[in-house]
Amino acid sequence: MDRLIRNLPLSLLLTALGLPMAHAAKADIMSDCRGDYLRHCAATPPGDGRIARCLASRRSELSPACARSLSAANQCRPEIERWCRQSSSPAAMKGCLEARRSELSADCRASLGAF
Repeated sequence: MDRLIRNLPLSLLLTALGLPMAHAAKADIMSDCRGDYLRHCAATPPGDGRIARCLASRRSELSPACARSLSAANQCRPEIERWCRQSSSPAAMKGCLEARRSELSADCRASLGAF
């Protein structure tokens, strides 16, 4: 079972996180949070945002990279969905957000460094 969880396809884990974001943002979160998922939330059944809630409930125990990625993604979720959904890489997504800096929420602008 442990081997199965370690080898979960990123797409399944992303879906389980329940974070409807650009592919680039999801890839960053998965890369940064895979170990945290395995340590803290592997027994959590996927779906309905349960894994995202599990990770959020353990925020103080998450690796700095995972906490930073989740925070940045949550802070910019509306902007990513509205303008940058089709970004093909983290750099493209950050560029998309930077191009609209004046239209971003204050929280999203503050979190741009985490992308």
